Amino acid sequence: MAGMRQGEILDNTYQIVEELGDGGGGVVYKAIHIRLKKYVAVKMVKENVAGLINTRAEADILKNLKHEYLPQVYDFFQIDRKVYTVMDFIPGRSLEQYLKKGVRFRQKQIIIWARQLCEALSYLHHQDPPIIHSDIKPANIMITPQGNICLIDFNISFGAEGQMGGMSSGYASPEQVMSMTSTYMPKDASGKIIVDTRSDIYSLGATLYHMVTGRKPAGDPKDIIPLDEYDLDYSDTLLAIINKAMQPNVRYRYQSVDDMLKDLMSIQKLDPKYKRQKRMEALSTYLCLGGILICLAASFAGFRLMGAEKALAYRDKVESGKQYVTAGEYDAACRMFDEAIGMDGEEVSAYYEKMYALSLMDEPGQVLSLAQKLTSDRQLNERLKEGSLLANVYYMAGNACFQQEDYGEAVEYYRKSLENRSDDPECYRDLAIALARQDDLEGAQAVLTQARDNGLTSADTALVEGELALCRKDLTTAIRKFTETVEASDDDYVRQRAFFLCARTYQEAGNLDDMIGWLENGRDTYGLPQAHTFYTMLGDAYALKGQQGTAQSDTFFQKAKACYEQLTDSGLASLQVWYNLAMVRQSLGEYEEARDVLEQLMAEYPEDYRAPMRMAILECEVENGKDAALRDYGDVAEYYEKAAKLYEQDRVDGKTDPQMQQLEGIMRQLYDGKWLVKEE
Repeated sequence: MAGMRQGEILDNTYQIVEELGDGGGGVVYKAIHIRLKKYVAVKMVKENVAGLINTRAEADILKNLKHEYLPQVYDFFQIDRKVYTVMDFIPGRSLEQYLKKGVRFRQKQIIIWARQLCEALSYLHHQDPPIIHSDIKPANIMITPQGNICLIDFNISFGAEGQMGGMSSGYASPEQVMSMTSTYMPKDASGKIIVDTRSDIYSLGATLYHMVTGRKPAGDPKDIIPLDEYDLDYSDTLLAIINKAMQPNVRYRYQSVDDMLKDLMSIQKLDPKYKRQKRMEALSTYLCLGGILICLAASFAGFRLMGAEKALAYRDKVESGKQYVTAGEYDAACRMFDEAIGMDGEEVSAYYEKMYALSLMDEPGQVLSLAQKLTSDRQLNERLKEGSLLANVYYMAGNACFQQEDYGEAVEYYRKSLENRSDDPECYRDLAIALARQDDLEGAQAVLTQARDNGLTSADTALVEGELALCRKDLTTAIRKFTETVEASDDDYVRQRAFFLCARTYQEAGNLDDMIGWLENGRDTYGLPQAHTFYTMLGDAYALKGQQGTAQSDTFFQKAKACYEQLTDSGLASLQVWYNLAMVRQSLGEYEEARDVLEQLMAEYPEDYRAPMRMAILECEVENGKDAALRDYGDVAEYYEKAAKLYEQDRVDGKTDPQMQQLEGIMRQLYDGKWLVKEE
């Protein structure tokens, strides 16, 4: 089929800009609507498909489709026996582009997009007659700037017996590609292979297979490598859902996309690990931030006061939330706990578990808010005492204040924790450190004596003594004491804390080389995933060394990149690590790779100003590297405007971001130098 040329005009309305892709059902072009001055996507349907189309009837159906995860169809016409559809042009990148770059997706993101795809397909499949997409694959899934999917290029194929207009090897269902002699494919009375909505389910499963493995599935089902032969860091339940969707025999596949969506919505409860953990819940314990063992069985004190059915429903919500915590899905966990609180605001366990989840999320402000509610409400306070949990609440509140560097409040909370459990050496330890951070060295020394009297280990004692030395600016002694802690402690939490404090002491002493050597030792001792913080800090140390501008700068930036990429590849990277990775790639002149990271962050975190801010700085650097006559700072202005709008919404208590201030200064220079002109 002959393609269309750039500049060619269709129906006196659409001017072709460029070809976007050639799919199974046709060729898709980017075009501009001449009168409306807006971009659209024009699909020229392949001739073998066009012959199947009842233009007038199907045009009406397509134009009436409206769904947030599908493009809007605007026009449908035929010229010289060729059929064209016109629909929304979707900005962003296709899932295929991300996969080709080797991007690894977190399970949480995969589940979100899988659910969105199911919702879009459910909408299509419930049309009358059903609409079968028939060509679901990564190239036909756009990731919008808002971080959602848009399922594009659905072929014109209606009805349960619809002949598929397009298909792609590896993603097409076996019934789309198997010959008429297939022995296990369902057939109708005439012997024709039945192709129905379950074909889309297979293609969706194949797309998810590609996302979790990084490999396109083989065209022949017999040659597909089973998921259990990969070393995948995804839940067994997610992999089971994908396996079921990809069953070659349609009878064993999901019979509707709604069934698949139901499993995706219930993925936590379906996970065998969840079921095992639920049976063991009465015996489970958590290691709190300071090393305190918290008996969770006691957290259900007071259930006897609730009705049996209400108590069970409440407990189910709390248990579901705890499983989300175990999976690291803290937002979902907090939603479960909030639902439980809505059911019974007088029971304490949901509040307590939410506080623990927030502490793991590094949300000290919210931890303190909950602590104040729990300790100021007399009934909740009494129930915490009954469950021996009040000391833990005060301890977590103290840690939250410590994290915010409010050492005075931390001291008060630690003291209250000790009033409720006076024999806790770790709390004495952290109280002593908080006093030291307040420069109350005499008070800290006195508390350290109490800690020793209550059984504080020599390694913990050395940790406090290192903190005291650090506060006195006796960096040599601080390093020696932290080293003693590392060598003597058999508690990984304490050893790692000493490792990090020692590294920061080297940094404060201006000795980056020793800081790097120390962190390399910690990395080699612990490795991933036990001590991913070592990789984070080591990456930061390498980056700091690279910023010194020596002849070896690129070598250190490469090392920083390697640390960050180990974290991203293993799914252990924090959001800040992703931003640091983008900056290091930019420092190495790897602009396209840096853009890839920032575009992914903009898609996943559309409300975060930092990604467009960093993109504006990057694009400015790229343009500055060009000859003056070739520079175009339009993209810089566009990203800046987006970042500035989000920044104003994100600012708290008037705090400013130095990088945003730097960008604002750059923008002033661009406008003052007439590189950009402000719109009236």
